[in-house]
Amino acid sequence: MDSAAATNLIIQGNFIGTDINGTTAIGNGDSGIEIDASASDILIGGLSDPGVCSKACNLISGNDDHGILVDDSGSEGIVIQGNFIGTDPSGTLAVPNLQDGIDIDGFGNTVGGATPGLVNLISGTELPRAGRPPDPDRCWLDIGQRIAAVRAID
Repeated sequence: MDSAAATNLIIQGNFIGTDINGTTAIGNGDSGIEIDASASDILIGGLSDPGVCSKACNLISGNDDHGILVDDSGSEGIVIQGNFIGTDPSGTLAVPNLQDGIDIDGFGNTVGGATPGLVNLISGTELPRAGRPPDPDRCWLDIGQRIAAVRAID
C-alpha cells in the first residue's frame, strides 16, 4: 500500500503480506504500508482485543521491506496503534517482515497507546525505529509502547 499525499485515511482490519489465515508470508515486494509525500491525519489500526489481532488491528507481516514505512519528514498526525507486525494473528508465531517493523519520519505522530488494546505487537523483525531516540531534525514521537519481554517468537 503506497499512499502519496493522503489525508484523513483509516486503515483497519487488514492482513497485509500474508495468506488469508495470516500464517504464511506471501509478501508484496515492498513495505506492507508505505506513506509518503507529506501525508496527514492517518489512522493505521486502532483499539483491538489485547492478545489477538481483531477488530481494528492490521496484521502486517511477511512483507519484503518494512512493516510500516512513513517516509516523509512532512508527514504529521499519523497514528499507528493496536497492530500485529511480524507475527501471526495469535501473536505467537513469527511471520517476519524483512526490514524494520515500523520506520517513521515526520512530526506529531503517535505509535502505540497507554492501554493494552492500543499497543502494537512487533516481533520477528528488526527493532522498530520508532523506539530510537528522537532526532529533532527527523521525528518527534509519542511512543506509548510497552515492552514486557524481549525474546524472539518462533
